[in-house]
Amino acid sequence: MKIPELILSNNIGVLSTCDEHCKPSAATLFYAVRGGKLYFFTHEDSVKIKHIHANPSVCLVVSDHTNYRQAQVYATAKIIEEPSELLKLLENVINKEEVIKSDYLIPYMYIESEGSAPVVVEMEPKSIRLFQPETGITQTSA
Repeated sequence: MKIPELILSNNIGVLSTCDEHCKPSAATLFYAVRGGKLYFFTHEDSVKIKHIHANPSVCLVVSDHTNYRQAQVYATAKIIEEPSELLKLLENVINKEEVIKSDYLIPYMYIESEGSAPVVVEMEPKSIRLFQPETGITQTSA
């Protein structure tokens, strides 16, 4: 599936997940794109990981700074077992953001209540809805 430029030119989005009882949660995160898939990391004890274990269907929303353009990526998420190479990819994305000054990859990288082990999650897009003022709504599917 072709990833739209709006997604490629950004690296921050809002991920929506839900648990086995359809209780939703949404969180802002950094992401990276490689080989038509999107990646992010979080802690092994995070709500995102608990929800993905229960229900791997997720939606990532990416918008430009004006919010006139928006992409909704409907994807299947899976936890990567050997994340070392992907952690470096995500670190490179995050380090481009000059606002982040921390000893950790991101300021909340070490929060005891979240756990200390980072987990990389791969999102394989199933469909993407793109909202643009020039063209309206377009949708692509895998």
